[in-house]
Amino acid sequence: MWIMLLSGKDPPLEFVKDFLSKHGDNKCKIKVVRTDQGGELWKSNKFKEVIRESTFPAEPTGADDPAQNGKVERPNQTLARMMRSMLYTAGLGSEFWSYAIQHAI
Repeated sequence: MWIMLLSGKDPPLEFVKDFLSKHGDNKCKIKVVRTDQGGELWKSNKFKEVIRESTFPAEPTGADDPAQNGKVERPNQTLARMMRSMLYTAGLGSEFWSYAIQHAI
């Protein structure tokens, strides 16, 4: 599992390019980039162009249906619980969430 923390909602195009070139081709069994239909990625023409340039087809999930992306959604829930537990146990505020999520991963 990998994480990319961003300060805004712009698509992390360079990260996606690097990730797909590093883990693409024959290095993985699953060769689909799946994303929800949110504006950050799926509605970004630049993001779609990066995906088209890779060896992976892009596949959107159904609108408002996170269950279609269950392989990602379930670990996200688990990591969020781990993060909240660490912050609560340490007596830290939500401003430390990025450190806690990195530690959880």
